[in-house]
Amino acid sequence: MKFRYWKLWLKSKSWRLQWFIWVLLLRPFAETLYFLKETSPLLSPLYWIGVGTPFFALMAISRYRYQKTEIDKTFGILALLILASAAMTLPGSLNLFKFFNIFLKLTYFVYIYYFLRIFIQSRTDFIGILTTMLYASIFPLFNLFYEVFTGAGGSGARLHGLFADVVSYASYLLFSVIIVIYFYFQRGKAPMFMKIKPVYIIIYFGIVFMGMWEIKHMASIAVFFVVVGLFLFHDIKRRVIQIVLYFIILVVVILLYGGAFYEEVINPRMEKEVEVVEGQREQSQAFHGRMSRWQYLWYYYSNSIFIAKLFGYPWGMGSSNFMIGINVHNDYLRMLFFTGIIGFITWLIFLSRIIRCIKYLNKADKFVSIALLASLFLYSVTTVPTIYVGFMNIYVTLFAYLALPKRMLLKYKYD
Repeated sequence: MKFRYWKLWLKSKSWRLQWFIWVLLLRPFAETLYFLKETSPLLSPLYWIGVGTPFFALMAISRYRYQKTEIDKTFGILALLILASAAMTLPGSLNLFKFFNIFLKLTYFVYIYYFLRIFIQSRTDFIGILTTMLYASIFPLFNLFYEVFTGAGGSGARLHGLFADVVSYASYLLFSVIIVIYFYFQRGKAPMFMKIKPVYIIIYFGIVFMGMWEIKHMASIAVFFVVVGLFLFHDIKRRVIQIVLYFIILVVVILLYGGAFYEEVINPRMEKEVEVVEGQREQSQAFHGRMSRWQYLWYYYSNSIFIAKLFGYPWGMGSSNFMIGINVHNDYLRMLFFTGIIGFITWLIFLSRIIRCIKYLNKADKFVSIALLASLFLYSVTTVPTIYVGFMNIYVTLFAYLALPKRMLLKYKYD
């Protein structure tokens, strides 16, 4: 969406909805001040964003209504299970302040989903939010390359700088390139769309590739390669000369940088995995040692009481934060531990309903949907995207868009 159209769209929104756009734009700057929470959480801008978000979201949810679909009904069950399990963390919490913090973090998925179902009432709203996220990525990407070229990000195996985690950099890199490709496929459809030319895509791929080289995060690198593959697959029907050009560029990049990239980034992180496969290391050391953690956590879950297996580990009434937070490093297990067998099955049903909606979409919407879902599934193997706010904002934006009535999605398909 071009900037002037984005401004008009933003002005058309009530302040009860507009706040979310400003949070998206300001969050990258707030993330650079994460260290203030070590002094006091009350000094951290992220803390106040975290507290204010449910307040403003619930205010909008209580005022507006929307037409419910089958996806909403499935999510309603999942939401109840999430809220119940989050509430059951109270007995194991050290104090009410810590319970309040963990409760808001665990339930973010719920209140942001219902808020975005109210916010996104058309495809224009979906495009407007994606445009906002693209604008929000400018500062993190500028800061990333500033740290790389000046050495401000430090030295070592992995870059570290103003942002608390390289995953933050990775999310801005990957989601911005997905959005850029989305607008590339939309070009020429309407005056409001950005005019993204093939050369811009190639340049942006180069920027993201350099960023991935610096952050050295394997899950993000895997997602990036999948996104490139999806782009080529969706663009295959264009002019033959363009496809040949893509192929030549890809071959040149592999010949010039493939060996160095493999030796510096891939090989050091795959050596131990190969040794595990070959039997030279214990299986518990797989996935950079995460397997031992998964086995340890699985032992606790499998030996919990029946109701905890069914509805989530917090129902065991003991300390459960170590089972349901970021320390799990696997979102499939985290969802199982957090919401139990019932919740995990409901989560899979919800995702299957989301996937089924893809057939109603046009080419651009299909690409962005498949790319984001693929990133969710890949990231979930070694990270916990459903608890990272930066990830959830874009994933739930997609969920809310695909939860629109089918007749609306079909209308957009042929517009």
